[in-house]
Amino acid sequence: MGAWKTKKLTDLAEYLNGYAFAPDDWGAEGLPIIRIEQLKNPNAPADYYSGKLPEKNLIDDGDLIFSWSASLFLRIWQNGKAALNQHLFKVVEKPEIDRRFLKSFIEFYLPELTKASHGSTMQHITRKELDKFAALFPIEESEQRSIASFIEAL
Repeated sequence: MGAWKTKKLTDLAEYLNGYAFAPDDWGAEGLPIIRIEQLKNPNAPADYYSGKLPEKNLIDDGDLIFSWSASLFLRIWQNGKAALNQHLFKVVEKPEIDRRFLKSFIEFYLPELTKASHGSTMQHITRKELDKFAALFPIEESEQRSIASFIEAL
């Protein structure tokens, strides 16, 4: 077993919030707008956006998406290019961080993050909570990959 070091979640990745679409932005053509509903069920009906968006608000296969408001969960997106709505983070891991392990790591600590979350009726996690939360993390990317493979095989 390699070295582990205490790391904050914000040391491991950037958390890029989705775009705040207005109802006037929705249409029947363009990229599907991914909200929590579509993240839970990619076959759920979606609105579309045909305008230009910043790169940080676009997602594609393999991107790690974190639903941080109301329904707290993570998914690796596998349904093509789309536009990311607000209340969802695109999680961009830092160099030498394995995306699959990072997903499992955050999922493991989600109950603790939820306890620190805000809101009495609609729970949400802010970047402030992500910046405060720290835990032991394996330094070697190869160890992260091995652990992720083991977890996925369960």
